[in-house]
Amino acid sequence: MDNQANVESSPLSRGPVLAALPPFSDILSESFVFYKNHAPIILGVSAVPFMLALPNNFFFGTMPSLFSGIFLLLASIFTFFSRLALFETVAENGDPAGGVLGAYRSGFKYLISFAWASVLISFAVLGGTMLLIIPGILLSISLSMSIYVIFMEGKKGTQAMAASWHYVKNYWGQVFWRILAFGLIVFAVSILYLFIMMSVIFMKGGSFGVDLAESVKVLPIFKLIQLAMQNFLFIPLGIIYSYFIYLSLRTAKAGVPETDVENIKKRIVVFVVLGIFVLLALLIFATFSIYKYLPMFFDPNSPVSLAVPSSAGLYPLLELFQNSF
Repeated sequence: MDNQANVESSPLSRGPVLAALPPFSDILSESFVFYKNHAPIILGVSAVPFMLALPNNFFFGTMPSLFSGIFLLLASIFTFFSRLALFETVAENGDPAGGVLGAYRSGFKYLISFAWASVLISFAVLGGTMLLIIPGILLSISLSMSIYVIFMEGKKGTQAMAASWHYVKNYWGQVFWRILAFGLIVFAVSILYLFIMMSVIFMKGGSFGVDLAESVKVLPIFKLIQLAMQNFLFIPLGIIYSYFIYLSLRTAKAGVPETDVENIKKRIVVFVVLGIFVLLALLIFATFSIYKYLPMFFDPNSPVSLAVPSSAGLYPLLELFQNSF
């Protein structure tokens, strides 16, 4: 990823001529090398949410609901924290101070910035998606480097989003196809694994898959492998892969000053506000739909009723609820 002299001036152009990003294969190869060289810390960070998800994987349905809920909550919380730790790990070039614990501790410092940027990006993309979908795709790619800007450059909120916009500008197509290519590989591996899993379950169940009890025995094992693939391979490798795209963009734009930052931030705010209005509109529509149409499913006289005729049925309660508005 040596992009020396990335910016050249041309008398026939109105601006700098930017070098192309490294090929997909080079970025993917470099990502695997990074993963291999720093596997202990990456696996250590990824092991925490994986271990917390194991009880529900093996004892789902047999564990008391209270304990199942506790493990589910802990797994969800530490899955989120592990993302912060992985971003911190790649930002520190695979060697965060303090090892696994240090990665979690340092990553936690970015909690508010990470959460705030994620919310803003989600609203902006939602707002763009409502404008015939294409603007939403453009925004998602343009803002895709925001989290790396937060961890690598210390910028926050719309400032980090504007920096991401600056990096991706003139490289939108190259970034899009590189992200899409990685996603297609993950999708292909997942489909292949699903095919293998279904084939084994089918064979375990007999020639016609009728031995359900025998088939179900292998499900926890397949769920365990799927969980391991997600936590130890797909997620960390995806973060590392995007990190090298970010480094390539930053190197390519090293000689290009950030211009119109304030205008970019204003555009981002417009999309964020639009996304908020879209979300509010969807919530109002959903509330209205539930209020207007849900009672008919419990009305014994309705042709689409799901209610069992009974003098003590649910419909009187729903009618009371409806009339209270």
